[in-house]
Amino acid sequence: MKWCPKCKVEIRGNSLYCPLCQGRVVGEGENPAFPIIPTVYEKYRLFFQLLILSGMGISVAAVAVNLILPWTGKWSLLVLFGIGCLWLSVGLAARNLSRVTHLLMTQSLLGSLFVILWDVATGWRGWSLDYAVPLLLMVSMLTMQILIKVKGIPAEDYLVCTSFHAFVGLVPLIFYLTGILGQTIPSILLMALSLFLLSGQLIFKWQEMKEEYHKRFRL
Repeated sequence: MKWCPKCKVEIRGNSLYCPLCQGRVVGEGENPAFPIIPTVYEKYRLFFQLLILSGMGISVAAVAVNLILPWTGKWSLLVLFGIGCLWLSVGLAARNLSRVTHLLMTQSLLGSLFVILWDVATGWRGWSLDYAVPLLLMVSMLTMQILIKVKGIPAEDYLVCTSFHAFVGLVPLIFYLTGILGQTIPSILLMALSLFLLSGQLIFKWQEMKEEYHKRFRL
């Protein structure tokens, strides 16, 4: 056991310094009294490092392309905003996983409604449907998938929520077909992501999803 010559106390664990006087301790250490539980960031350090690196790479590439093609508009700001929202959502949600998929879905839907009403109140320029709503829904979907993977959330806790969210992501198809979108690229990306995630659940989680819908909605 560790021993502090100055304070004359024994210290459990492998600390090199005394917690009382901060002086060097002597002796051999032992296992700590309580097990050390790594945080989600320590446990999945490589995953978060790759997430940050890929986000920075996409951001730099988007800004560089935007500077090379300035006549295409300032779309790189939307990319930076979306990546920032993704990082913030993952960071905050990883701290509290109590019904996190439901929370993310509710926030994204309420946020979409808010920006649409804001657009209407300020004279309707269409930016809400062209950019804000697709961006919010894509960030929410990607955040869900990251947290499901990192935290190992059970299928029964997310299948209904994520499948419904994917269905909502296909709603912009109506706006696309009716021609009310001024900019179609964000909505097309959202629909592609929604279709990809929904197809993945139908292929790999069909039985579990059917059981969950039957259990919750008696379908």
